[in-house]
Amino acid sequence: IYLIREEWKPIDIRRWVKGIESYGRIGMLALTEGLVGLALGFSAPFFNLFFEQNLRASTAQIGLIFAVGSVMTAVTTLFVPLGVHYFGRVRTITFVKLLGVPSLILLGMSQSVLWAGVLYVLTILLIGGTFPNKGISDPIYSLFAMEVVKERERGTTNGIMHAFVEFPMGIGAALAGPFMAAGDWRTPYLIGGSVFALAFILYYLYFARLEGRRPAFEPAPAAGVAEPLP
Repeated sequence: IYLIREEWKPIDIRRWVKGIESYGRIGMLALTEGLVGLALGFSAPFFNLFFEQNLRASTAQIGLIFAVGSVMTAVTTLFVPLGVHYFGRVRTITFVKLLGVPSLILLGMSQSVLWAGVLYVLTILLIGGTFPNKGISDPIYSLFAMEVVKERERGTTNGIMHAFVEFPMGIGAALAGPFMAAGDWRTPYLIGGSVFALAFILYYLYFARLEGRRPAFEPAPAAGVAEPLP
């Protein structure tokens, strides 16, 4: 039997805070994630209820629609780097996300299972949903977020982004629930789409200037570690 002794040391919050330099970039990423979480909270947790209670879709129909969304996302994600190559990361991310806003809003107005199924697939492709459903531009979005901060800040940045998307999503879901319980599905989707659009307009205005005219793809350094943007 081996006895392992562990010594727990208190975390020096001041030292941790002083070690962060990219306040503006981390703050903008946190704001974007917060708005995205709030927007998705108004719709994404209720997708299955929308089809079942509002459109009276069968379990088989719901399963088929969700399956098509997952398969299409897996396939089309492979082609997103082509857009990044021609337009850059920030422009591609913003364009794809904003392109999905109309489909999200129209989804809440749908009265047909077929039409709602098409709009749902487009929404999942372009915007994404609750975990593990991610939009086709999310891998680029996550990679870019890690590149715009210092290497030592990446763990902190990832944790902050995760926290800022989860809490607002819960708030959004709590606010949307009473609307849907009253039979109003349009208002939550409209609010969610508007907040989502605001999130990525602000994202573009802040990060487009950082990416500038740099090539979308650059040779990796000899050490194999990607350098953050200046």
